[in-house]
Amino acid sequence: MHSFAHFRYTIYIMELSERYIQKLEDEGFSHVCDEQDDPGKIYKEHECQNKVSLIITDGSLEVILDNEVKRLSTHDRLDIHPQTKLSAVVGPEGCGYVVGEMIKGDF
Repeated sequence: MHSFAHFRYTIYIMELSERYIQKLEDEGFSHVCDEQDDPGKIYKEHECQNKVSLIITDGSLEVILDNEVKRLSTHDRLDIHPQTKLSAVVGPEGCGYVVGEMIKGDF
């Protein structure tokens, strides 16, 4: 059985996702959604064709952009410019994030 604290935390994450979705929509992203990835998931190197933004809502994500490692955790935002090559690995506790894309499926 889940504790009341766990329930409150889940509600907090849902509200946080909704705020970040609204923020990215207000910034003009045409496709915005929240995602949840399992621990250790690997995104192989790929290139975003247009601007993409990620905002972490829970957990962590390590992203490699142009051979530079960026470690992201809750509330961190990463703006990825067009034609940027990147790869990523989800942290040990998984990762929840809101992604804004100009081209659906670009991340």
